[in-house]
Amino acid sequence: MNLLNVSNVVKRFGGLVALNGVSVQVDRHELVGIIGPNGAGKTTLVNVIMGIYYPDSGRMMFNGRDITRMPPHRRVKLGISRTYQVPRPFSNMRVLDNVAVAAMHGAKELSVGEARGIARDILERVRLADKANLYPLSLSVTELRKLELARALAQGTKLVFLDEASAGLTGDELREILSVIEKIHDEGITIVMIEHVMKVIFNIAEKIVVMVNGEKLAEGKPTEISSDARVIESYLGRRWASV
Repeated sequence: MNLLNVSNVVKRFGGLVALNGVSVQVDRHELVGIIGPNGAGKTTLVNVIMGIYYPDSGRMMFNGRDITRMPPHRRVKLGISRTYQVPRPFSNMRVLDNVAVAAMHGAKELSVGEARGIARDILERVRLADKANLYPLSLSVTELRKLELARALAQGTKLVFLDEASAGLTGDELREILSVIEKIHDEGITIVMIEHVMKVIFNIAEKIVVMVNGEKLAEGKPTEISSDARVIESYLGRRWASV
C-alpha cells in the first residue's frame, strides 16, 4: 500500500498550467528524488501536497485518507512535513525551543516539558544536540539545514519533503547532511527530496521522478533514469550519457 498517492493533479495559476496531470506514488519507508529544471513544477507539487495550494483537479491520498481538500494543519497532524530551501527558524528563540515549538504543533498534543524532551532527542538524532542553547544566527549553513530537518521531524512526521537540502553545501558539509538524511531514513521515515545536485540524488534515492514543464517525464530507479533518452535530452544533457 502506498503511503502517498497523487493522482492526475492539475494546478493552474491564471493561464499558467503549473501541474498538468501529475501522478506520483510514494511507498512507506521509501526515499524518492524529484528532479527537473527550474520551473518544472517540483516545488508547486510539494505545496499542493502540503495544502498550501489546492489542486484544480485530481486526488491525493495519504495513509489511506483523502487529503485533497484538507487544510495544511490537519495534514501536518497526519504526519506530513517539509523543510525549506531557505531555512526559516525563529531567530529570537534558542535551537531547542525552535524544535519544541514544532513538536507542540505537530501530530500530538504536548506540554512544553514534553515537547522539549522530544526536541532534545531529535537534536541528538540530527547531530545538533551541542547547539541546543544557541540561537539560530550563530549556526552554520549545515547546522541550519539540520535545524530545518529537526523541526520537521518534531512534528511526528511519517513523510518529510526536503527542498534542496544540499543547496550551497560542498565537501564535508555535503557529506554530513547526507549522512544525517540517510540515518533518518534508516530509522523508518519516508523521504522525498527535491534536488538539483545530480550526484547526490542518484547516489541516495531509491526512485527518481523527473518533471519537465509541469508534467512527469519519467519515473524509475536511478539506473533507469540515468539511461533514459528522454531525460538525457530534456534535462541531464548529452554529456551525462558519457559519464
